[in-house]
Amino acid sequence: MVETEYRLDEAARATIAADGTGQVLNVGPKLPGERWHITIMSANGPAGAKLQVMRGNSFDASRQLDVTVRADADTSACDITLMSGEVVSFWWTNGTAGSVMTCSLNGSRYVQGRRAY
Repeated sequence: MVETEYRLDEAARATIAADGTGQVLNVGPKLPGERWHITIMSANGPAGAKLQVMRGNSFDASRQLDVTVRADADTSACDITLMSGEVVSFWWTNGTAGSVMTCSLNGSRYVQGRRAY
């Protein structure tokens, strides 16, 4: 199988609700046969919020991939591969109501086929 590598630059954004929480579900490869290799995750938003990154759509602690209690410009080096159909989800707690929180994913995305030049 031939794959073409592209830069992965995805962002998940949530507006914090009145109870201090926010979530984004189903972030992952969109094309059949596509895979992502995430090497850097960055969180940004007002100070004091906690961000948990989970495999799948469950917020069960056993599914946690990464966590930061400094969701205000914190960065993690990571090594996460998502195959087509796999997703990650983001859960913010202790946020300020109305504020926008962001988690950026960087790395490589691989798409089946050869890139046309």
